[in-house]
Amino acid sequence: MVGQQADKAELAEVHDVLAPRTPPLSPKLPAAAAVLKAEPVAGVAAASPTAAAELQGYRQVFQGKRVLIISGGTRGDVQPATALGVALAGLGARVCVAADAMFGGFVQQQGLAYRQLAGDARGMMALTVKWG
Repeated sequence: MVGQQADKAELAEVHDVLAPRTPPLSPKLPAAAAVLKAEPVAGVAAASPTAAAELQGYRQVFQGKRVLIISGGTRGDVQPATALGVALAGLGARVCVAADAMFGGFVQQQGLAYRQLAGDARGMMALTVKWG
């Protein structure tokens, strides 16, 4: 019970932080996020002062937050989820991607934490192909 209360309190805290402070999305933000690895602040500021300001707002929201991304399925499912994780990690979040065992190395190569999902994605896909 104590753990559930702590989880509810943490969720309430996240909601309180995100609701009033999350900046509006901008079409320039993906371009700004793309340069995070190279030069986090200088590169974005050079690309667009507006995107740099928005990026700083997102960094304040995600700094130190724990994020779990669960992606079951094929590489086509896991790769975009991992890309999202890399972008969030660039904003200061601690990101873990949960996926099938065959994608553990891929996720970890991107610098993210990995947890294995239970089940057999290959077997599930084989049955899908077999039975349509």
